[in-house]
Amino acid sequence: MPVYGDYVTAFGEKKRIAEWSKETGIPFHTLYDRIRKRHWDPERALTQPRKQNRTVTIGDVSLPLYRWAERTGINYKTAQARLDKGWEPYDALYKDPMSEKSTDSIRHTLRPSSGYRPKECVYPACEHCPYSDCICP
Repeated sequence: MPVYGDYVTAFGEKKRIAEWSKETGIPFHTLYDRIRKRHWDPERALTQPRKQNRTVTIGDVSLPLYRWAERTGINYKTAQARLDKGWEPYDALYKDPMSEKSTDSIRHTLRPSSGYRPKECVYPACEHCPYSDCICP
């Protein structure tokens, strides 16, 4: 159980973890975990940024991975695991997770019978679409 009155000395200053949290913008429980449970040096705990969501670029569109997952309808963790394995961004986000068939073969507007359809086209108005036979609206 975290103790909100715990004092930590860093950079020559002694403050409560809650005060450091307000000053740095790092959540209290993150700081508490780093300092008290993982035994990080307080200065490292206060300066290391929290893990940021990776940015993925497809064509000329760059978005955080969680936004791509929302747009395409694929599970965020599935897309993250695929990218970690070295998949190309388009394949990681547009390959049907249920059938493991690439949606590339049916372009990015899918047949209704496939059961998998991106929520939003990556290429608005298809002006940047790499496919000459695209049927997106």
